[in-house]
Amino acid sequence: MFLFSCTQQEKERKNVKYIGDFSHYEGIDTTKTIVIEQHQIDLDFDNKLDTIILENVKDLIGDPQIFTIVKIKLSSGQSFVINDVAGYTLDVRTKKNFINRINSDKIYIPEFNNTENYMVIWDYQYPSCDAYISVFKIAKGDVNCVYRESFYISEIDDFNKDGKIDFKGETECDENVKESILTVE
Repeated sequence: MFLFSCTQQEKERKNVKYIGDFSHYEGIDTTKTIVIEQHQIDLDFDNKLDTIILENVKDLIGDPQIFTIVKIKLSSGQSFVINDVAGYTLDVRTKKNFINRINSDKIYIPEFNNTENYMVIWDYQYPSCDAYISVFKIAKGDVNCVYRESFYISEIDDFNKDGKIDFKGETECDENVKESILTVE
């Protein structure tokens, strides 16, 4: 079993928390974006609708990623902007044992418990086998990146019935690598 966490740059400004940045993008205007999809869902279990917006930088349209920004606005007024996501579509090969709380082929929010949500984003898998998943935990009015690494998910479940979401998969895109279980907290 592996336990991981993200070490991404985070900044906060007046009710807006920024996660990640575009500092490594050279010659690309990251200020002009287009909305890819938008969803309303109660993410923090306060019986009020919150908003998720997926956007892409206009200069990156045509690149493999479909969206590069996730904006989350909670009904409390707290907002989160997650930059440099490189989101693609859900991996249809992954066995997902929980219903997706939203109707989307780009993000997966498993119907898991009533105290926290996990948002799973698959990156585009390049022919060189480079691909990442990003997992964000939404709980207690906050959003945090809990995992962003190379991991090829074959199944999502609570395998050991400990009340935590588990991802079964491989850390490398190589048939000689043994599957392992990743638990995010």
